[in-house]
Amino acid sequence: MPAPTTIDCPATPSFAQATATDACDPSVDLTSADVTTPGNCPGNYSVTRTWTATDDCGNSSQASQTINVHDITPPVIATLPDPTTIDCPATPSFTQATATDACDPSVDLTSEDVLLLVTAPATIA
Repeated sequence: MPAPTTIDCPATPSFAQATATDACDPSVDLTSADVTTPGNCPGNYSVTRTWTATDDCGNSSQASQTINVHDITPPVIATLPDPTTIDCPATPSFTQATATDACDPSVDLTSEDVLLLVTAPATIA
């Protein structure tokens, strides 16, 4: 039985082709069934493939392999404009940021504004 493996989302689990032999039956019937178990988010889940080998007399054996899929790649925020300067009393206007993720179609994108007070040099009249 192969050991469990882990792949990065959005890769799709790819199982090796199992083979089976029998001392009395040269043509063993080999079938497989997959079970997908959801994780804590859309990009985290596992797939277990169970192979069943059955000979002509009805004897059977099973072997399974599990592939875990994990979303370990962070979302990508699209390029934002360079810093700009505006004249007072104008109000800052920010571009709406967008983010994409290969495993999550609904990325939660939040923002936070930070006000920095800059002192201008005094002018002598």
